[in-house]
Amino acid sequence: MTNLKVINTIQAINNNSDLLKKKLPIKVLFALKRNISKLNSAADDYRNTLATLCEQHDVDPAELNGGIKPELMTEINALLAEDADVVVAKIPVDILEQCGDTYDALNYAELEALEFMLEDDE
Repeated sequence: MTNLKVINTIQAINNNSDLLKKKLPIKVLFALKRNISKLNSAADDYRNTLATLCEQHDVDPAELNGGIKPELMTEINALLAEDADVVVAKIPVDILEQCGDTYDALNYAELEALEFMLEDDE
């Protein structure tokens, strides 16, 4: 999983904060909790490295949306493409089939947020 995927996955989970309040199978909740912890740790590593890069280029990290020197942008893109050392706890897709009966149903955005931790049968 790349740093970009880590950041995007955290954002998807945060955008679906009600997901953490739903009644879900314990295996789903446990895997999600473990994965959020691992993702946040990887994101912290990314942010620390990004801060170091910004410091080396004398750029305030809060101003990265502005005009960035091409060499810094190249380094940031390389950092985003780097593999984050995250081993995701996976759950079988069929566990989610239980949702909607005994457990709370998941909407499309919530399923999309969980997709990174679903075992793929293909």
